[in-house]
Amino acid sequence: MNETSIENKLKRRAYYYVICAAACWGIIGLFVKNLNQLGFNTIQLVFIRAFCATLILIIFVLIKDKKIVKIRLSDFKYFVGTGLLSFVFFSWCYFIAIEKTSLSVAAILLYTAPTIVVILSVILFKEKMTTKKTVSLILTFIGCIFVTLSLQET
Repeated sequence: MNETSIENKLKRRAYYYVICAAACWGIIGLFVKNLNQLGFNTIQLVFIRAFCATLILIIFVLIKDKKIVKIRLSDFKYFVGTGLLSFVFFSWCYFIAIEKTSLSVAAILLYTAPTIVVILSVILFKEKMTTKKTVSLILTFIGCIFVTLSLQET
């Protein structure tokens, strides 16, 4: 195989990974709802999700390449902060939203997260508010309105 065909194959594989991740993410609410009905509480669901994700990643790394797990001690705080605290807190909030409201409302709340990040980045980090960001915020808001209106009709 030449270099170009290998690159194309890797790009296709990357698209498949994204599609698989999106599909898994899209059905997570169904698992949460069903497991709630079976008696699992939110903390148990967060543990199950974190445990399964950890197990899958460990197996993947063992199969792929053990060397990709090397972490410098100075970077450990970032892995704990973003990987553990962020993941666990996010999952907990999302699962509670699913439990207390509906999947649709929880999804609407979830998809407002990028807008919150954009706004906070402008305020906290003095990032420039570009035309693309403004249009994205407006479209996100309009999409949330459409979903909310469609929920009222059902």
